[in-house]
Amino acid sequence: MSDSNEIEFLDQPFESIHQFHVDLNRVVLLNYGFALAEMTRAEQEDADRLENELAHERFDHETAGQMRSKLFSDYEEYRQAARQLALVGVVTRLQHWIGQFVEGLPNRPQKLVNSWLIKQLEFLNRELGNGPFPLPFFEDLVTVRDSIVHADSRAKWNFERNREVAARYQNAFGKVELSESQLQEAIDKAVGQVAWYDDRTP
Repeated sequence: MSDSNEIEFLDQPFESIHQFHVDLNRVVLLNYGFALAEMTRAEQEDADRLENELAHERFDHETAGQMRSKLFSDYEEYRQAARQLALVGVVTRLQHWIGQFVEGLPNRPQKLVNSWLIKQLEFLNRELGNGPFPLPFFEDLVTVRDSIVHADSRAKWNFERNREVAARYQNAFGKVELSESQLQEAIDKAVGQVAWYDDRTP
């Protein structure tokens, strides 16, 4: 996982990385990067505009601080939303790739459980050996994805059964909160898991 606070985009020749990572970049991560860059540009413009307004209008210190804080908070919410949508894309592409591996093997499982992706991962582990990362990690990602898509990013909800996002992915207000490092971890482990199965698929 990266030590930086920025998602690692491709900076290597395509031959040296797995095609799943190439796919993630094309379908998910480049758009995420463009969104972040545009947010940074817009935030700076809005901050400059606010500072100009504060310089020409008479606001007390507390009110000025509240206005700056509101601007910062708004853009943090936009970045949080972008991270969450990026995670949805990562999990969706992971499910697609894992499904491709499963389709190529005999005795593939039937869709009989709540999480199709986890059922497929369990099947691949039985057929090919345990992948490098534990299945509960991916199960937690699926729950976060489902919350974002189906439950307005609530940490707890009910759809046919009670669901709850893992504590590390929720904030004190009962909502999903995903950090940049957590998104990077999801990317790294998804790529690692796919590459591991790919090396062992006939």
